[in-house]
Amino acid sequence: MGRKTAKKKRGAAKNTVPKAAPLVDATVFGGSYSLQVPQGWMHPAEVLASGFDARPSEQFVSRRALSGPGFASLIVDVVPAHIRDLGSPSGKQRLCEFVNYHEEENDATFKAPVEVKSCHDSPFESVWLIEYKSVGKLEGRTTRTMAALLESPEADVILRLNNGDTENVCFPSIVGSLRRVPGAPPPQPHYPRGSGLPVPQTIELDFDELEAVAKDRDVDVEFLWMTAQAMCSSDAELTSMDAAAREKVDTLLRCENFARYRHAALELPIVRRRIEDRQRARISREQASYKAASEPVDDPRARAISVAVAVAKAAAKAIPPHENITENARWIRAVQTLRDAITTDDSDEENFYEYMQSRKYDGPEKYWPHEKMLKFMSRWPRVRKYWPRLRRRICTYCGKRSDLSEPRLLVCGGCAAGRGVGRYCSEACQRADW
Repeated sequence: MGRKTAKKKRGAAKNTVPKAAPLVDATVFGGSYSLQVPQGWMHPAEVLASGFDARPSEQFVSRRALSGPGFASLIVDVVPAHIRDLGSPSGKQRLCEFVNYHEEENDATFKAPVEVKSCHDSPFESVWLIEYKSVGKLEGRTTRTMAALLESPEADVILRLNNGDTENVCFPSIVGSLRRVPGAPPPQPHYPRGSGLPVPQTIELDFDELEAVAKDRDVDVEFLWMTAQAMCSSDAELTSMDAAAREKVDTLLRCENFARYRHAALELPIVRRRIEDRQRARISREQASYKAASEPVDDPRARAISVAVAVAKAAAKAIPPHENITENARWIRAVQTLRDAITTDDSDEENFYEYMQSRKYDGPEKYWPHEKMLKFMSRWPRVRKYWPRLRRRICTYCGKRSDLSEPRLLVCGGCAAGRGVGRYCSEACQRADW
């Protein structure tokens, strides 16, 4: 007899994968673009009215949001060409920058972006896709997202589908359905709250007031917003920016093409107040610094160095013209006294000798004017803390010095570790020194 097939237990779990909802036509950005979205989802106006997101946005949300978290949503963003051109030249880089910006408050894990071929009748030149998973730092919820950047001469359009797998949504079908509506006005992004723009937000602006100034001065509202943010950036905010953002801010502040935007931004009271506050703070700092510098400081070591320098200068002046300065006993004693006043211990004295030895590339010591030598010696207290870094940027052979912002020079492989190792700016110097 064959085995009996086990009967299916009553109440066994059924396949929980939801049936994919059919796609229906929709428009975004005032009819500028059309696309297909899952049937039954809330459209942007309903999302705004329901209070799920108080910010105006082109966002489609599943009605499962009414029963709890973990629902699916589709967000459409647009970046016009004149804004996009301030960013990275590659669509891949722009997509990565965009999603990184929007996930900076979450723990996100990204897959590598991939480029896909667009349909032959697609109005978009290229399409980039990226998948990532993010975990909210506050609530700990996990969201899986697929994002696509579609590039055209007019603008970048970015689609983000959150938790699409929970409702079996076909993201490629939605991306493939996106079209520019012929004859429709250019897309106007919901703007600004600093979202995704190439310039960091440094001050909260009233958009109605900003829009009125832009209309009155006949300037672009997005560029006016960015210029105002750049003008209100503090020194600390400028220092904290990455190189790309700093370059864009510098362009907005210095380029003649944005002069009319800078004049228009000054019509905003909040911008004028921020600039005046920065100027007052800078003046206060300078006055405090000047006051501190002008107040006498009782520093015995500084006083001893000052006296030793004066004694050495007097000794140098008393040397007869026919006598070599390095053989004059009075001068030698004065220099030794200055050295003792400058150095703090044996280790510091070794570093001081190494520092003075590095000055040999300014010419032999016996030909130095005594003022130059004393200047080098008295500079040691200020150089001391930077010397470990400075000596790594001085070529042992030619004496070429690099700035602290540049990488340190490589150590010769034939040298031992420690003080006095050979560092060279090029292979030619290394060969010549050997």
